[in-house]
Amino acid sequence: MITDEVEVSKENLQYVRNYCTDGDFAEIAKCFEQRLHHPTDIAPIQKMLKSFDVKEYIKTEKPIDKLCLLANGEWQARVSGPDTIRAYRASHLFDYGIPVKLMTATPMHTLLEQKMKNINKEVITMRRAKNTGEIIQYLGQTGAKGKDCEKVDELIEYIKSSLPEEEWKDAYVISFKASAEKWKDAGFKLIEIIDEEGRSIPVHLGNNCGLNMVSGKHIIVAGKMDMDETYYNNLFWDYIAVDYDQPEPERRLHVVECNGVMQKIFCWDDERLRAIQMERINYYLEQAAGRARALREQGAKVYVFSNFPIADADKYLPV
Repeated sequence: MITDEVEVSKENLQYVRNYCTDGDFAEIAKCFEQRLHHPTDIAPIQKMLKSFDVKEYIKTEKPIDKLCLLANGEWQARVSGPDTIRAYRASHLFDYGIPVKLMTATPMHTLLEQKMKNINKEVITMRRAKNTGEIIQYLGQTGAKGKDCEKVDELIEYIKSSLPEEEWKDAYVISFKASAEKWKDAGFKLIEIIDEEGRSIPVHLGNNCGLNMVSGKHIIVAGKMDMDETYYNNLFWDYIAVDYDQPEPERRLHVVECNGVMQKIFCWDDERLRAIQMERINYYLEQAAGRARALREQGAKVYVFSNFPIADADKYLPV
């Protein structure tokens, strides 16, 4: 792991209790009873982390969420919700000067850099290869889902007006999880996988990583997926904020550069949080577009419908 993290919430306090003194645990429990909101009250959690017997804990208990505590290190703790406290530190690998190379086709290094502020690191980008197939991106619709997917109907009409009927009927759609029935009702094809219980599950923007079922085929990537506000608020207070009296981050329309193209995007005011958001949106789109394997499959054709331009696209429309 690049970072070691531990999350403590009301639900998993029972696991923590066995590895704290009675006094420490009483202080921690009191924190939750008061529904902590301010990091200055985090001292009991810091004290618990320093005395936490990790090896014994891992042997005897089911680990709580995101637990990987394997070496000495400086902990930073934050309140990430009314009933949750999360702490993190750089991985133990860096304590011994061990060089780590992280290679990925869809990097999100901005978040990694925020988590590893005190670690020497270098980000190296490699030249993009030319697609053997083709990726065409249409920028005329934002790709927003809207509440209860009400904006998906506009997206469907936009796609039907942009592509010949035989083309959109032949392509498989990857879009929002909650919009599957809308696409089926409109006559589009979906990719489906079978889960462990034998149920058919539509492939969507959030669950398609690594799939090869439509390699070399025509696909439509429709929508602009992002995490919710809680996710970004947690990131802001966990890794970015330096003054706990500063205001909560806000979102609004900004004209920003997305892979060399200037676009108006609804995004965060804070530049560091915005950079993380841009990488995540890009990640979901590039992952979905990659399912046709246009990089190496000559017959692959991908249509992306979102106003966030991805670098893998061979051309953008309208120009």
